[in-house]
Amino acid sequence: MLRHRLLLCASLVTLVLGLLAGVVVTQRFADGAPPAAAAPLDTDGDGLSDLAETAFFGTDPNNPDTDGDGLSDGIEVTVWATNPLLPDTDGDGFSDGLEVAEATDALDVGNTPDPDLDGVLNSLDNCDTAANADQANNDGDALGDACDSDDDNDTVADLTDNCQFTPNALQADNDGDGQGDSCDPDDDNDGVLDGGDNCALVANADQANNDGDALGDACDADDDDDGVLDVTDNCQFVGNTDQTDTDGDAQGDACDTDDDNDGYPDTLEVAQGTNPLSAASTPDPDLDGVLNLSDNCPDTPNPDQLDSDGDGNGDACDADNDNDGFADAVEVAEGTNPLDAGSTPDPDLDGVLNSVDNCDTTANPDQVDTDGDGQGNACDADDDDDTIADGADNCPLAANTAQTDTDGDGQGDACDPDDDNDGFDDLIETAEGTDPLDALSTPDPDLDGVLNSLDNCDFTANAGQANHDDDALGDDCDADDDNDGFSDVLEGAEGTDPISAASTPDPDSDGILNSADNCDVTPNVDQLDTDGDGQGDACDSDDDDDGFPDAVELAQGTDPLDALSTPDPDLDGVLNSLDNCDLVANADQANHDADADGDACDSDDDDDGFSDTLETSEGTDPIDAASTPDPDLDGILNSLDNCDTAANLDQTDTDADGQGDACDTDDDNDGFDDLIETAEGTDPLDALSTPDPDGDGALNSVDNCDLVPNFYQMDHDGDGLGDACDDDDDNDGILDVDDNCDFVVNVDQIDTDADGQGNACDLDDDNDGVSDLVEFGQGTDPLDAASNPDPDLDGVFLSNDNCPNTYNPDQANRNAELIPLPKPMPPFDDTTNPIGDDVGDACEPDIDHDGVPNATESGLGLSPYIADTDGDRTNDGTEILCGSDPLNRFSNLTGTDTDQDGLPDACEALYGTNPGLVDTDGDGVLDGWEVRYWMTSPLVRNTDGDGCTDDREIASVNNDSKVNSTDMLILAQRFGSITPEWGDLDMNGDGKINSTDMLFVAKKFGYCQAT
Repeated sequence: MLRHRLLLCASLVTLVLGLLAGVVVTQRFADGAPPAAAAPLDTDGDGLSDLAETAFFGTDPNNPDTDGDGLSDGIEVTVWATNPLLPDTDGDGFSDGLEVAEATDALDVGNTPDPDLDGVLNSLDNCDTAANADQANNDGDALGDACDSDDDNDTVADLTDNCQFTPNALQADNDGDGQGDSCDPDDDNDGVLDGGDNCALVANADQANNDGDALGDACDADDDDDGVLDVTDNCQFVGNTDQTDTDGDAQGDACDTDDDNDGYPDTLEVAQGTNPLSAASTPDPDLDGVLNLSDNCPDTPNPDQLDSDGDGNGDACDADNDNDGFADAVEVAEGTNPLDAGSTPDPDLDGVLNSVDNCDTTANPDQVDTDGDGQGNACDADDDDDTIADGADNCPLAANTAQTDTDGDGQGDACDPDDDNDGFDDLIETAEGTDPLDALSTPDPDLDGVLNSLDNCDFTANAGQANHDDDALGDDCDADDDNDGFSDVLEGAEGTDPISAASTPDPDSDGILNSADNCDVTPNVDQLDTDGDGQGDACDSDDDDDGFPDAVELAQGTDPLDALSTPDPDLDGVLNSLDNCDLVANADQANHDADADGDACDSDDDDDGFSDTLETSEGTDPIDAASTPDPDLDGILNSLDNCDTAANLDQTDTDADGQGDACDTDDDNDGFDDLIETAEGTDPLDALSTPDPDGDGALNSVDNCDLVPNFYQMDHDGDGLGDACDDDDDNDGILDVDDNCDFVVNVDQIDTDADGQGNACDLDDDNDGVSDLVEFGQGTDPLDAASNPDPDLDGVFLSNDNCPNTYNPDQANRNAELIPLPKPMPPFDDTTNPIGDDVGDACEPDIDHDGVPNATESGLGLSPYIADTDGDRTNDGTEILCGSDPLNRFSNLTGTDTDQDGLPDACEALYGTNPGLVDTDGDGVLDGWEVRYWMTSPLVRNTDGDGCTDDREIASVNNDSKVNSTDMLILAQRFGSITPEWGDLDMNGDGKINSTDMLFVAKKFGYCQAT
């Protein structure tokens, strides 16, 4: 109703504007036509004439927007009903122009474009009613976080979501701190943020990560990354793929500080140079408490570590404690002090102990004592004991009292190796038989450096002593150096080697020199050459030159001297002894059946018992034993066999289809597989004996009617006997031939309409043309043909028929069309029409509700469909009742109208209204306009009793049961000026209809409510 009032206000304002512009609306003229109106002056073009702006609205005729709110003065007055002098008509802090742009009500202080006061207009605000200046919208949907019950759009409400702004439908919370993992910066609550936490879901504040991978030890199944899981790893933090554990103590060597469990740490053993993997190898094997590297006797216990000579070896294990070079045992034996380096058993340092030294104080390690007198030569004045002192003796080491010196070289003969000084040792001369005391008698007269006893040419110098035939004469003095029986001179002439017995001018010893021999190395005195190739037969590998070696020919049994006799007559490169086809060339020797004959000469290559020619004609493979012209071995070739792969010597073919019974799946060709027939117990050889005699596709074993076709196996009563052969399909005891409902149990056989179909299965029991279901829905009796939901037979059922007993298929109901223009269009419906009803025209006695029956109106020439036939804004009934002419638009109501409500006092008496009260029923609509135009009751606030008072129904032009600026806009756009029927919108009684009235109306009316 508020919208209707606002629209009425807008229309009245327009009317005032029209009057101010010189437009006459209600004044009647004797000639029936109003005078022409002068065009109003509108200087600023805002839609309001200058006169209206200065005389009535107080706006500036030279400023189209006096209050500067963004709306022109004319639009504010005629459309939005806002005050053109106030930029914010409703005083809500938002200009009228902004409110119009934001589609809020500029006349309602409670309806603003920013109801949540967050500084963001509704059109841009993602939370209209919840302040959120930042417009935060975590999930990017239509709702901001401030009003979104699920900010992360994960289907978990924010109130219970442990990550309000991060989607986590599963609500995982590893550390149970109330903050879901998806938004918890520290999922395991160990003080290390997940981004840097190497175990995001396992608490490990120390972030220990033994193997340096991406996972910390706390969550790493293999802390040392050696491929062995920690639960079975004998060194959890030290990589040891081999899991070696030398001492078997469950701690791998890689992390065991004592791998051999010998009581010494491995590092100590390594440092000491012992084997940390062997318990037998320790750093203190002598158990004296001193480690090897520090022990000057590692293998001899000496806890005192005494070392007399300071050589690093303790006395306990030092063989020479005074380091004088003599073992302590020797010194003790020699009687010297083993702890005194100055006391030694070899003072002359010749390596010979005093006890055995033949010169104690003179070094003579060789202990030579030429004369054997017990005094070594080093300290003996006459070494040869010849009574001649060594200094004067020409042979101090050879006794020669005579001092003979044959060659006078100062060296006595007794010690001179070449007494005659001829260059040959005396012993050699003696051995060679020459005189060692005569320089002219020598053992090498040819001076070749080879003594006579060894020289193979005494008088011919041949220092090399070359002698190729190893006889008594060297080559330099031998006529046949290689002793091959051919002189060196002859060999030179024949070009053979004179110093090689293997190289002779007749190596085959056949008496023919090489230069004339046709077989140099093969004896052939006859020099026979069968093929005349210059090579004698004795050395020719192919005597007949037929291309086959003689050895091959002999082996193959052919004549090696006859070129026509060869071991490969078919020339296929395969010798007869190897050729599986001697006279047929077959170099590949193909032999698929591996018999003695190759395929090229074998009549049955695959040895399957069928000749190749036959197989070829039968189309089988002659080289495949599996491919035969009779695979079923029934003696009948495939070309004649009606079952190639199934033996059937009798060739029986029951159905004569060319396929023998032995391989035919349907021997009688009745369409059923033999196996099925056998299983079903029918004869697979008899086409008349089938497992589906009724041909309905169901085998006898599953067919509920073996001999009667019933394709869908319908069995309504479920008795196992199909409907097609069941004489009582519903099993109600009445045979189908007598049953009026074959498939529905109805023992009583009631058939109300006697149409032969019992009620139990009849959709229209009374045969009235309306189904029983519809009748039930309409509340009529489905068993009574007289009880019909459409008694007027117009096709509209009672529940929807506005004339139940009058035929009117179109259901026309024009009572909503009260008066022609300027009444709002489209016509009000019964929801908002103050005098609307649900009675159709066909049965409505007064269609237009003007108080004059349809028949009377037709008799008077009035329209039964138009309440105001002459269009003078007074309905026909009121005009007749109050003495006016309903056919003359210039014949209006006359007489005194005390309350100026548009209804003369005389007429008010007839209607029972108060002539001194403009609105007798107080519904906000003047009595005159209720009677004359709206045809509502001036005595009842809600004429049609629909819960919405007359004034609200009238003012809600768009029928949304609300009265607001939208309704006024519709009116303003529809009418050029406000007409009198809207006059009741002068809400403040100042005789004017303007924005003040509109504001009042907008605040007064709201939704329709029951009165």
